[in-house]
Amino acid sequence: MLLVVVGGGIGAGIRHLTSMGALRLVAPNYPWGTMAINIIGSFAMGLLWERGATLPAFGYALASVIVAIVALFLGLWFVRSLP
Repeated sequence: MLLVVVGGGIGAGIRHLTSMGALRLVAPNYPWGTMAINIIGSFAMGLLWERGATLPAFGYALASVIVAIVALFLGLWFVRSLP
């Protein structure tokens, strides 16, 4: 548990520093740093956790994106329906 907490804290710090740097260097109107970290992290996962399960990995990623987008729109609908 301690390793998860430490690793998560380090990851969150790196994500924050990258986002702040991107805001200053590129543009403040788009989360370039978050996108860069997500792409780099995905690449690293591909390097470190290769098990030959390409189809399940692709399905998991696709389902995650689709479910996240549906959740986004459900959240928007919910907030907009409040009195």
